[in-house]
Amino acid sequence: MLFDVQVRPHGEWTVVSVVGDVDLASTPRLRSTIAAVVRSRSPRVVLDFGGVDFLDSSGLGVLLGALRRVRAADGVLRVVVAAPHVRRVFELTGLDTIFELYGDLEAALVEPLQAAPGAAPGATSEVEAGA
Repeated sequence: MLFDVQVRPHGEWTVVSVVGDVDLASTPRLRSTIAAVVRSRSPRVVLDFGGVDFLDSSGLGVLLGALRRVRAADGVLRVVVAAPHVRRVFELTGLDTIFELYGDLEAALVEPLQAAPGAAPGATSEVEAGA
């Protein structure tokens, strides 16, 4: 299956556009691309998975690692997920409460920043939840 990753600046954001299957074969390239973006650019990153057809657990692992890297740099990570079956993977794993998910790139780029960088829209923190 075709897999491609493109990086481009968009205002104060860096957009990482992904096309194809995000699986064990493609995750090393995705991981290294995201790491390079966080090291060399603004830690405001939008992962555009609008062209992703398949996402497995190795891909979710890369996303969790990306979130840790971005948060460590006091940044924000947003993920665009257009395909309902790919969004369902986030929902089934509970990761839809961890990541800021958007239906399209434009929405991810125009949404104002949350008070707590990296917090999912509408998500409550453990402190707010009384944990």
